[in-house]
Amino acid sequence: MKPNTKRAIPFTVFLIMGLFLFLFFVEGSGEFQITTDLCNQSNPAIYGDIVVWEDERNGNKDIYGYNLSTQKEFPICIDPHDQYHPAIYKDIVVWEDHRFGDKDTYQYYWDIRGYDLSTQEEFPITIHKSAQEDPAIYGDYVIWEDEREWRNGKDIYGYNLLTEEEFKITTAPEDQHSPVIYNNIVIWIDERTLRGEIYGYNLSTCQESQITTRDLGWWSYPVMYDEIIVWGEWTLDGRTIIDGYNLSKSREFRIFRDFFYLCRPETYEGMRLAIYEDIVLWVDYRNCNWDIYGYNLRTQKEFQITTDSHDQYSPALYSNIVVWTDERNGNTDIYGFNLLSPATPVFFNYRMKLVFLVIFCGILVALPALISVCREAYVKRTAPERTVFEEPRDFRRSIIPSILCVLAAAVPLSFILYDIIHHITVASSELFLNVVMSILLYFVHFFLSSYLIYGAVWFKRTPYVRMTNKEITIFTHGKIIFIRGKRKEVINWHNIKEINFKKTKVELISSSGRKVEIHLLLVDRRDKEDLVQALRHSPYNVSSSL
Repeated sequence: MKPNTKRAIPFTVFLIMGLFLFLFFVEGSGEFQITTDLCNQSNPAIYGDIVVWEDERNGNKDIYGYNLSTQKEFPICIDPHDQYHPAIYKDIVVWEDHRFGDKDTYQYYWDIRGYDLSTQEEFPITIHKSAQEDPAIYGDYVIWEDEREWRNGKDIYGYNLLTEEEFKITTAPEDQHSPVIYNNIVIWIDERTLRGEIYGYNLSTCQESQITTRDLGWWSYPVMYDEIIVWGEWTLDGRTIIDGYNLSKSREFRIFRDFFYLCRPETYEGMRLAIYEDIVLWVDYRNCNWDIYGYNLRTQKEFQITTDSHDQYSPALYSNIVVWTDERNGNTDIYGFNLLSPATPVFFNYRMKLVFLVIFCGILVALPALISVCREAYVKRTAPERTVFEEPRDFRRSIIPSILCVLAAAVPLSFILYDIIHHITVASSELFLNVVMSILLYFVHFFLSSYLIYGAVWFKRTPYVRMTNKEITIFTHGKIIFIRGKRKEVINWHNIKEINFKKTKVELISSSGRKVEIHLLLVDRRDKEDLVQALRHSPYNVSSSL
């Protein structure tokens, strides 16, 4: 019996589509849970097979760890006081420690302490009667933000684990905070100019440099890998902006931006980013809850890691393992994801939205010009004859007016695109009047660009001079680019008394004294000589002067 191919083809197509959807849209295929205690675990960090985090199972915040290879959990610091913000590099774990202070006045200070996983020994890094917070570690260096000179603001300090020597990195006034270290480069957020900018310091050359020159807004926690620095900007209306900077190329680039938003987060907790090799991670609120999203710098592909309806934040990344704080169980747990498993791809990512936005803006601008072409609002031009004077005869217009219109139209359009793409926000979502004014301003710029594009098409499609055996018609630019005046000048050959040929124009003078000018600069260079010859050899007896 002959098989029914008409049924087999759609069945095969649906089978392939189902397999595709299964492979690329199955949620959580590479996801796993690390902590299961009913108390809160949060703020993870990872290096190699070791994950460390803050743990509240003992009634205060302690530091715990987990070995991904052996799947065993272990305590690192369970002092009865609080320990916060762990960081790890190889066998060394560092954190903020709250155990020291004045017991009589209950004034405790944040210090930096460390733990060696290989020797299982804890050791102090800095103990001072002021706050030392937000430690970071790479190689033999530990860095942190320090308030010992609080009158001068926060500073960045460092510690060499080999020499056991402490040193100061920043000396500028105001606050320097959120330090990060990779190899010999230390970066931080600097407010010496009362703006949040990124500065850097080379531990080898002892030279400081400014990396960004604009205000990065609030909650800008930079991260760094090799030559790439990435930071996030979160606006007051809940939008997310992720930017990067290449140190070797001294070039800033954009990774992600929210063009449209539906919800506004209640808090900005856990807004730090993560980067390892080509992968950048951030916390995203586009689904009205915190999710972990990622971006591949090499392939320029965006993907979603977490899809649970509860909040996930504070991502950390090493190699192909992502860890984060997760609230799906009613408390905060530590979850992980293996990037070697398929993640949910984001098809309408930042670049796709940008492409569609530019296309949409281009359609809005070109729409009046397209309508004018369809309705033939211009004067339909006949094919020019370059040999003999016949009826009708068109002389083309110079391309210069069209070019000027296009260049002029690009100015307001560029302003709109720059404002949408690069500005942090148009206005706060509560400031309704400001939002309305911004939208009205956009429409004004769109209208101006559209009108100029229409003018460019009109100039291109409409001849400058049309001659017949009865009259000469000169199509001017009146009513095209906001210039009031006649759209065309018509003069009958019988009424022309004199034709004056000058260097840049030709004057047609009628018997009544009316003067009509033809500007040679507006005539296409291919038709200029023919136009002059046609006027000199007019079909009627007209006197001419050179």
